[in-house]
Amino acid sequence: MQKLQLKHLQKKEPIPEKIKPASHKPSAYRRVAFFRRCGKRKR
Repeated sequence: MQKLQLKHLQKKEPIPEKIKPASHKPSAYRRVAFFRRCGKRKR
């Protein structure tokens, strides 16, 4: 249920601040989550 709520919140709000730094940091797990939530290819 939490995942669904996060998706809805992220869709309405522009990339939250918590995920923004994730792309900068070398976190593979966070990176995958960011890409999956975004659903867009940033390459």
